[in-house]
Amino acid sequence: MATEVFATIAGRAVSYDQNDLLHQRKRRWTTAFMISTALGTLAGGSGLGVNALFLFQLIQDQGPIRSLSTLLLVIAFPLLYLGAHCLDKADMAERAIRREYCRKHGLLADR
Repeated sequence: MATEVFATIAGRAVSYDQNDLLHQRKRRWTTAFMISTALGTLAGGSGLGVNALFLFQLIQDQGPIRSLSTLLLVIAFPLLYLGAHCLDKADMAERAIRREYCRKHGLLADR
């Protein structure tokens, strides 16, 4: 049984099948964006926080903790880059959804 959901395209309410491949792709990329961006922000913030504690000498300079804070900062950048990539892919899926909607309703000529 197909579940229908309403979306807004060009200011109009449109129903679509939630099991549609394009909508699944957009949902997947959006979920990956949210997860990678949250983890990247958390890792970067934690790494900066621990390094700030070392900078102001609020905690003792110990090898494993210093290495962990540096590792968190190093891990943050690829996660944020992955988040940007996922956001681009989600935008591409959104454009494909709009294009498909326009094709179905005769608003765009097939090329």
